[in-house]
Amino acid sequence: TDAALGALPAEERFIVASYFLDGRTLAEIARMLGVHESTVSRKLDKAVKGVRKRVRDGLVAACVDVGRASCGQQVSHGQQGRERNRGQQRPSSPETGP
Repeated sequence: TDAALGALPAEERFIVASYFLDGRTLAEIARMLGVHESTVSRKLDKAVKGVRKRVRDGLVAACVDVGRASCGQQVSHGQQGRERNRGQQRPSSPETGP
């Protein structure tokens, strides 16, 4: 994600940081840059979409690097636990018995 943010032009990086990290409003950022609020909104949207695409592309590339054909498939933590424990018996407790 650092690389994706670093790849943004300086102004877009400033807008993203001001909005998400500093908590400034679009109007405040627009005043700082001397542009219309809608311009900041469009640039923020473009920057976020760009970062999202770079991160997604990086994740896909990482999956290919490790040779995972089904890297895009999501498995819930509960399902992973059931698969890991398949075939193992639960230890008995005094209340439930063997």
